[in-house]
Amino acid sequence: MVTHLGVIDKMVIHLCVIDKTVTHLGLIDNTVIHLGVIDKIVTHLGVIDKALTHLGVIAKKVTHLGVTVKTIIHLCVIEKIVTRLGIIDKTVTRLESHLRVIDKTFTHPGVIDKIVTHLGVIDTIVIHVGAIVKPVTHLDVIGKTVTHLGVIGKTVTNFGVIDKIVTHLGVIDKRLTHLGVIEKALTHLGVFDKTLTHFGVIDKMVIHLGVIDKTVTHLGVIDKT
Repeated sequence: MVTHLGVIDKMVIHLCVIDKTVTHLGLIDNTVIHLGVIDKIVTHLGVIDKALTHLGVIAKKVTHLGVTVKTIIHLCVIEKIVTRLGIIDKTVTRLESHLRVIDKTFTHPGVIDKIVTHLGVIDTIVIHVGAIVKPVTHLDVIGKTVTHLGVIGKTVTNFGVIDKIVTHLGVIDKRLTHLGVIEKALTHLGVFDKTLTHFGVIDKMVIHLGVIDKTVTHLGVIDKT
C-alpha cells in the first residue's frame, strides 16, 4: 500500500497506515518512525516501552520528545518540570543541550564558561552534532570563537564542504552528523549523480525526497526502497 512516505511491512518512512488510520509516520509493533499511536493517542513520533523516537507519552501526558530514565531525546520531564531537551547528570542523549537545567538554572541550550551556546557544552556533554577530538555541538565556543555548528579538523559541519561538495551537516570518514555524504550519496539535501534531491539516496534507499531511476519521488518507492 502506497503511503505518503514509505511502505508498510517493508519499511515505513514518513507516512503509514495503522488499522486503516493514516498516521503521519510510523507503525506500532513494527517500526515506529515519525508518528505513531499510543493507547489511541496520536503522538508525533515514537512509542514508549517499544521504541521511543520523537514524541512519546509520560504518565499519560504527551511530551514533545522522550522520557526520563528510559530515553531522553527532544522533550523530557525533569523532576516534574518539563524541559525542552534533556537533563544533566541523569541521562545524556543526542539532543539534550538544546534546553536543559544546569545546577537548577534554566539555559536555552547550555553554558560554557558563562557563555550561552545554542546547543551543548564542550568537554562536558556532547549532544546534537558532535565533532572529532573535541565535542562540538550545534553552537559552541571553540578557542573562544563562536561557530554555528563546530569545526572538525578544519572541516565545518552544519553547512560545510566535503571534497568540494556542500553538505548541510556532517562529515564522512570522520563522523557523520546530521547531513553529510555516505558513499558519495548525500542525505538530507544534496546531489545524487548530479541530480538535486531533497533528501538524497543512500545505497538505493530513498529517505525524504530523492530520485530513483530518474523519477522524482516525494518519499520512498515500493520495491525499490
